[in-house]
Amino acid sequence: MRSSLQCLLTYRSTTSAVALWDALRQRTAQILQESNTEPSMVITNEIARRVTDWKTLIKKDHLMHLAGLKYMFRCAQHNQAFSALLLQHNPLFDYVINND
Repeated sequence: MRSSLQCLLTYRSTTSAVALWDALRQRTAQILQESNTEPSMVITNEIARRVTDWKTLIKKDHLMHLAGLKYMFRCAQHNQAFSALLLQHNPLFDYVINND
């Protein structure tokens, strides 16, 4: 594909301004028609797929975060139960009784 400057230099010496303007308009119309055909649907589908992938990743990340929170909660409950069992079998030193 040639740049607009190359088109201008090619057409400048051999054609009039009206013919040059028509050629540029036709080229622009052709580019617009090519961009409005099937590839735009492919691009739209690609964008939709990426958005869906992004939402899936966000959901997975959120689920992983929730799994981590559940694990921390279960560990805290386990540690609390274990601490209660230890305190039941081996009470803390009572400073009031021993200081009298």
